[in-house]
Amino acid sequence: MSGSRFARTPVYGDHFGLWERPEFTRFQTTHTVQPGEEGALDLISFNYYGTHEYWWAIAVANEILNPFEEVVPGKKLKIPYVEDIEDWINGSG
Repeated sequence: MSGSRFARTPVYGDHFGLWERPEFTRFQTTHTVQPGEEGALDLISFNYYGTHEYWWAIAVANEILNPFEEVVPGKKLKIPYVEDIEDWINGSG
């Protein structure tokens, strides 16, 4: 069993590591990263969506490549609408 907290995060599609990046253009709010949330996009996802599984959408919306270096206290993150994330997952976005 992997020690990564992302080990159980589902992978959408079968693109051998390549996928078409979604373009989120609508945002429900802006979140300011608080102490204790460093690198924890999964926790921020849970707070907004009730699931840790959409952490990647927050990363994509904010052009974050390395959450452990880029998600620091005080950073402002755009939070996409859950409907837009799910539309993209279902192929209608």
